[in-house]
Amino acid sequence: MPKSSKIYDFKDVRRANEIENLLDNLEIFVREGDYVGLDETIASLTTQSAWSIPRLVFRLQKYLILWDKQLINAYRDVLVQIGISAVPELKASFKKKHVRHIFYEIASEIYVSEMIDNYFAWRDHELSENAYTVRQYRLVDEIVQLGSPVVPQVIRNLMNVNIREYLIVALGKIGNKRATMVLAAFLRETQPVGFERVRPLVQKLVRALGSIGDRRAVRPLLDFLGSDFMVGKADAAEAIEKILGKNFGKYQSFGNNKRSWRSYQLRVLDYLQNRNSAAPQMKLVKGNFS
Repeated sequence: MPKSSKIYDFKDVRRANEIENLLDNLEIFVREGDYVGLDETIASLTTQSAWSIPRLVFRLQKYLILWDKQLINAYRDVLVQIGISAVPELKASFKKKHVRHIFYEIASEIYVSEMIDNYFAWRDHELSENAYTVRQYRLVDEIVQLGSPVVPQVIRNLMNVNIREYLIVALGKIGNKRATMVLAAFLRETQPVGFERVRPLVQKLVRALGSIGDRRAVRPLLDFLGSDFMVGKADAAEAIEKILGKNFGKYQSFGNNKRSWRSYQLRVLDYLQNRNSAAPQMKLVKGNFS
């Protein structure tokens, strides 16, 4: 028994030394701009991820303290390529206040990368539509658990149309107000499109704005109610009432009746004017309804 234990220990030491040598080589290749050697080293590290992850995280912490951007980006890229298996070690680093922001970002980037991989796997028929949706919402939940620190990272990925709807859901669930104006801008851009294919996107946008609860969203939501886009208006009305904490009457039966939606808009506007004509939200809506 002691003999086998010594053999096991020797193998551990040899494997650890091998990983350290690979990391040393990685740093040399990064400095020299040797991308062929770098790619080969990264491939070796990813195939031995169980051993390389803790050492990658340790070295990343070191270069975060030294603020060596070149090596920070290199180690970050390797961890993202390794993927989901790196997340537990990254989460353990959240406790280190001076460097934890980067670990939140890397974890978020891993989940987003997994979303993209899922999308292409589904398009290539490796996943059924139901399995794809389940996986994506599981990743949404993981992003939501990371919370507000990952909001900027999620916002940066909204330009990816393949996974945008899931990221919007995540932003709504996180509820951080930094996402308000970005989501409002997307809502404005979708209105002239008017195609049935953007229905799910519009519904997710207005629901996310309602969940965030930022009063700055009232103006874009009211503008949306006044648009010719007839999909998602009930969701927008519900979002406005959620943000303002006030019910403005039944709207579920308005359907495509523009006059009913106009009347509903005016009720919301009257409420804002009567409550406080000098309030900041009035500057957002005043003058837009004549």
